[in-house]
Amino acid sequence: MRWNPLAVAAAVLLGAGGMLADAADPLPPEVETGEAEALGLEAFTANGRIQPRGLPTRYHFEYGTTAELGSKTEERPLAARLAAHYRETWDANLGGWHGGMSGTDLTLRNEAQEKSTDAAKPPKESLNNGFARFAEPSGNDPNHIDGIGTLHLCKYYYPGLLGRSLWGGGDPDLRDARVQLKVRGNAWVANGSELVWWTQSDSLIAEQMTANWRRANWAYTGKSLTPLLATGRWETVDYRLKNDSHDWTYAGNNLAQKRPNYAYWSIDDAQAHLNADFFHLLTYIDPANPPRGSIDFDDFEVTYRNHSLLLPSNGGELVSQPEASVHDAALLTDGWRNGTGKQWTSAKPAGPMEITWKFANPVVINTIQIHQHTEWPSRDLELQVSDDGKTWVSAWTAPLAATSPEGPNYAFVVKRDLAAAARWARLRVLSGYKPDHWGLGEVELFGTGAQEGTDDDHYSVNRDLLTLKAGQTYHYRLVATNSAGTVKGALKSFTIPANAKPLAITLPASRVQATSAQLAGRINALGLRTDLTFEYGLTPELGTSTKKEYGGLQISPRAAFAALSNLEPGKTYYYRLTAENSEGKVLGEVREFKTAVKP
Repeated sequence: MRWNPLAVAAAVLLGAGGMLADAADPLPPEVETGEAEALGLEAFTANGRIQPRGLPTRYHFEYGTTAELGSKTEERPLAARLAAHYRETWDANLGGWHGGMSGTDLTLRNEAQEKSTDAAKPPKESLNNGFARFAEPSGNDPNHIDGIGTLHLCKYYYPGLLGRSLWGGGDPDLRDARVQLKVRGNAWVANGSELVWWTQSDSLIAEQMTANWRRANWAYTGKSLTPLLATGRWETVDYRLKNDSHDWTYAGNNLAQKRPNYAYWSIDDAQAHLNADFFHLLTYIDPANPPRGSIDFDDFEVTYRNHSLLLPSNGGELVSQPEASVHDAALLTDGWRNGTGKQWTSAKPAGPMEITWKFANPVVINTIQIHQHTEWPSRDLELQVSDDGKTWVSAWTAPLAATSPEGPNYAFVVKRDLAAAARWARLRVLSGYKPDHWGLGEVELFGTGAQEGTDDDHYSVNRDLLTLKAGQTYHYRLVATNSAGTVKGALKSFTIPANAKPLAITLPASRVQATSAQLAGRINALGLRTDLTFEYGLTPELGTSTKKEYGGLQISPRAAFAALSNLEPGKTYYYRLTAENSEGKVLGEVREFKTAVKP
């Protein structure tokens, strides 16, 4: 493929789904004010949605004790497009993934091995169809007993500075990210556990490597993969990490540990800066009756926010590249670290090669991250910057290793704290490892100054509104502005709890079959030790209760579940969530479901 400057220019105008945005007739954003959730007795989390039409957009929440409002949150920009990608197939090695409290409960397997009579024989790296397996029994994670409860850590990965993968230069933004993978349960018995996504982020990045670290943990309880494990087959999963507080559970801490490290940070901030690690793990573990079996994972892919200054929608413009390139240098900013059809390849080298970009606005480059070509590796690199495209200053030089023992996702070089001001950037490829071609997988520059374009899609947003008064009713709305105008969402109201009596909301039942169902709800302990149960029965008077469970003592909402069995087929059941602490007992709304009729 030869370089096509018209294609590069068109890429700047491409919206989500490959549709050309109409730059001549921009539209104002669509704005929806969402429902709020209590955050203790002096705060609440406001939610909403914005459709920015692919344009740079800023937003804030207005709020107050009257309909005139009077206060507002700090204005923030909507995040850049979902245009950065990570993929792992586990065909060669574990690729930096871990499992269990020991870190060794995740193993590499492949389908050939599964069919072999010698099941204990390790897979050969030359075989494809590899996957990662987590097997019970596994150790209990007790760090969140006073929040979401006991955990089993199936698989986890470090995309930030605690590891070596460094998505987004070590500070990846996973708000509304897209997650795709395949899962398979093997003789899986959940025993009430739920397989969910988990985010762990450090709020004090300067303390991340010290004993004073502060880490917020959130479970994405809006999507459980547990039902898929029952089939015993490979099941494909595709979902979004919706940035709405109703879909998340703050994990809390364990007071008995007497350490302050696990501390609250808003879900918006924690997802915007996923600088520690993320998991697929099992929540709601009953240590006396843990799950059994094993879980296989394969073809894992995450699409997250791309904040690179070189991304065309962020104002980066490719203005020149080596002539006769076999593969277009526009692929260096397509969001993929490597892969067939996703890498720049030069013609036969005759000397150093240069690739030049221009920025729409003056920028400051703080981090450079360059990924290696999997077949035609480059060796020595230099970054130059310029104010006018004529006079150039060297900002960085470094060699790039040909490969990494952990796989191509780790074959990169990175440099932080550059503080290089620029209107232009030029990458010079000075040498390579092979004589026929030199190549690179992705070039990323992170810093400040860019005006980031957005997806032509809905964004979920939320903010914590703080220092409010217990028992007071507040009015609030979401406001968003792009180049076509400012739009105010509908006015909504929320009353802060007047006391610490817990909150309980009954949610719709799921997994309803002839003799079983999954009940769901949401509680807020409001800072006091709280127990929860589900009451259910064949009449609105109910009559039966699930086993009392500890619901934690956090000031933020958490999801609650109960698996019912031995139900009667073809019957209408009524149920509600109840919660009780030292301030009193609350009863959620009574809801109903109907079991299926046996065939």
